[in-house]
Amino acid sequence: MTAGTYSRSAPIYILVVDDHPSSAATLARVIAQLGPEVRVLSAESGGEALTLMQNKKVDILITDLVMPGITGLELIEKMQVMTNNRPAYTILMTAYDVPGLKEIARRLMVNEVVSKPVAPEAVCRIITRALELCGFGPLAPVSGGTPPQDEPAPGGLRG
Repeated sequence: MTAGTYSRSAPIYILVVDDHPSSAATLARVIAQLGPEVRVLSAESGGEALTLMQNKKVDILITDLVMPGITGLELIEKMQVMTNNRPAYTILMTAYDVPGLKEIARRLMVNEVVSKPVAPEAVCRIITRALELCGFGPLAPVSGGTPPQDEPAPGGLRG
């Protein structure tokens, strides 16, 4: 893998929100390889993500744009009022060409807008850069082993 591997004393929580379970599971598996302190959480809806974030600090949010119920943009907008639990970095992914999306994303302080399909390794490169920009890295490399995973939220995915 070309992205860095991370190790630190406190876990780094990355939340993947996608209504397509196979997409979320693939991303979670690849992201978890960044290091043993990277914890990947997943949710299948914006509502599930908000519930999860009430009890868990999330450092990086990766969300799909088009989902039933709460869209990715609505999720991000709702997070803006979560003063004590806003992610340090937000990535919005979409397979659709939405007019004005980049401007809306900029207004909502989205850090990255990524067009699907995207290779999981490219997402890891974005996350690696996000970790460095947010002060989490570069961190000391670690060797071997499978990174631990947090339990998914009810209805969520196992990484």
